Amino acid sequence: MFLETLRQTCQKTDWQVHAWCLMDNHFHLVGGDAKANLVAGMKWFLGTYTGRFNRRHRLLVICSADGIRR
Repeated sequence: MFLETLRQTCQKTDWQVHAWCLMDNHFHLVGGDAKANLVAGMKWFLGTYTGRFNRRHRLLVICSADGIRR
């Protein structure tokens, strides 16, 4: 799921990922961003991956002004 979402992000943004490291609670990417769209790409990647992960694992987190409820 992570790699498929990363692949789609690279297609949408023209990123070139040269190396990646997926760890238990975070990841590292080494790459290039010819179009200077790193922020927009990361927003799409993280939002899309989080949604897919939560659906797959049936997780629901509600964020509100009162705090986060699970």
